Amino acid sequence: KSTPRDPALLWLDKNENLDPELLALSHRILQELPPASLATYPEAGEIYRKLGRWAGVDPANLLLTPGSDGAIRLAFDAFVEPGDDVIHTEPTFAMYPVYSLMFGAQALRVEYARGDRGPLLDTEAIFTALRTRKPKLLCLPNPDSPTGTTLAPEVLRWLLAECEANETVLLLDEAYHPFHDWTAAAWTAQSRNLVLARTFAKAWGCAGLRIGYAVGHPETIALMH
Repeated sequence: KSTPRDPALLWLDKNENLDPELLALSHRILQELPPASLATYPEAGEIYRKLGRWAGVDPANLLLTPGSDGAIRLAFDAFVEPGDDVIHTEPTFAMYPVYSLMFGAQALRVEYARGDRGPLLDTEAIFTALRTRKPKLLCLPNPDSPTGTTLAPEVLRWLLAECEANETVLLLDEAYHPFHDWTAAAWTAQSRNLVLARTFAKAWGCAGLRIGYAVGHPETIALMH
């Protein structure tokens, strides 16, 4: 049973961007949309070209999805078979264990440790799991939620190299880009083992529109298509 949330409360668990200036901008843009655009099927080519210019990748490296959650599910759909292993952090985005269950995968959790300055992620444990279990997916949000932790680019590069050696796809969840402005988007031009999941829900405050996209090598994106 669904219980409507109280609009008088601020729902911090949703991580929604409710900045009044951003909401005013979104309102103005939506007011300028011609009504016919809501009743006609879209021509997606131009949005792919514009999004490619903004993300710094070729349009062939992109796939529009219903939120970043849609990109994550498509990665499971494309690469995971029943009985496969999937690695994810704990705690993290709630849908990783859910999709592992849905697609019949064995979820391997790498739990955060308590550190003096906050949660710590044991990257050596991830490397060990990659080498010994050879999972189909490594699900790694950067930044992660709810911990807010990030991994340095050199660590992510080592992880990607290990994924390539073990035929694992690194699903790098960049839902909080560009709040965290570093991105691995440029790496997708060479690596077929990397998929980025992004959304307009966080930084751009458009959670209600359910718009996201995947970034990957053109061959990987074609497979997800």
